[in-house]
Amino acid sequence: LELGPLLERQLVGRGATLMRSSPLHDSVRKLTHQCCLAEFGFSLTEMLSFADKLRQRVTKLASAQSRASDERLPAIKVPEVWSHSRLTTRRLLLRESPAGGAFEICVAGWSGLGIDPLYAELAGLLTDLAFEAIRLPLFAADIPTLYALEGHSGIAVPPTLLSEHLAVTPDAAAAFLNVLGAAETVDKDVFLEAVRKARDEYPASSRHLLALVRLDSGRTSLKGPMAEALQVSDAIISWELPLRAQRAPSWKRPVPKPTQPTPTARRNGTAPQRAVQWGWQAIRELRDAAANTLPPVEGDLQELWPLLWLVPCLKRSLHLLHAQHLPWTQK
Repeated sequence: LELGPLLERQLVGRGATLMRSSPLHDSVRKLTHQCCLAEFGFSLTEMLSFADKLRQRVTKLASAQSRASDERLPAIKVPEVWSHSRLTTRRLLLRESPAGGAFEICVAGWSGLGIDPLYAELAGLLTDLAFEAIRLPLFAADIPTLYALEGHSGIAVPPTLLSEHLAVTPDAAAAFLNVLGAAETVDKDVFLEAVRKARDEYPASSRHLLALVRLDSGRTSLKGPMAEALQVSDAIISWELPLRAQRAPSWKRPVPKPTQPTPTARRNGTAPQRAVQWGWQAIRELRDAAANTLPPVEGDLQELWPLLWLVPCLKRSLHLLHAQHLPWTQK
């Protein structure tokens, strides 16, 4: 029932269009609409219509719940465990193992310790990891629009954001942005000049810029990374709890359902995008390690699993739509 206010605030309400970091802000809405049509095959208006229908349905259920109406949800019992409550990729730290060998993962920020349904935190963390680790390139021609001064204030100035999104220094990002912003059209010569200016400020910046920025005006260079990223997203959403993590399994299938096609598989002789490949490996290893460690789940998982898995994935995705540290292409 918490999805109703979140959908209103982050996606279908007026507040979503006021946040400069939102892909629905007036300054970038046209680009978002073009991306939806080109990469997903449906319009932004259609997607927002689906979201609003879901919001209306959740709001109606919440109203019925508060009035104890006959239309309210039936009683649902889910296993609850102690939870970090704010676990994100950026709260995971690496430290050297005292015994040597591989690094150990540490988790920071335990002040919000609370109770959450089992697997909810894992669903949110893997969603967060997908947004963070699977980096999609930006197009050079879009950068002046995406990082315009309009709507920005305080520390969230365009060069600061661009530097974080492209892993370069603020001075290098400012030099890169100034050249692109001053040009009437961004062609190859303008792009290379912007890279040279950034390199003057930070020698290693050219490697990051050439890896994360594309000149292709036809946007065909995004189709490969986008297809790989969508498969990783589908793999997270469609994942089902392995039989070994269930007690008295209620799902009528003999073995865990595999996710097909495998995002990292080679297709048509082409290698997967390195950032997508690494991100998928990290997601898969964290997911499988958690399934081996967390206590088994009892009960009718066919009904429970969407609540345990899909709702936390959607909640985390909605929160990340306004995250300033994530580039527009990720959202």
